[in-house]
Amino acid sequence: MTLALDGGGTLTAVITNESVGALQLEAGRRAIALFKASSVILAVTG
Repeated sequence: MTLALDGGGTLTAVITNESVGALQLEAGRRAIALFKASSVILAVTG
């Protein structure tokens, strides 16, 4: 799942198809991302 951020960046997360369905996620729908700090993998491009 990739979220477009207001500042122009993106946030990508790996979630199960079951979670996508449970959260009713779909393209174009606004969402808020919460995550545990100990579970972050950071990649910088550009």
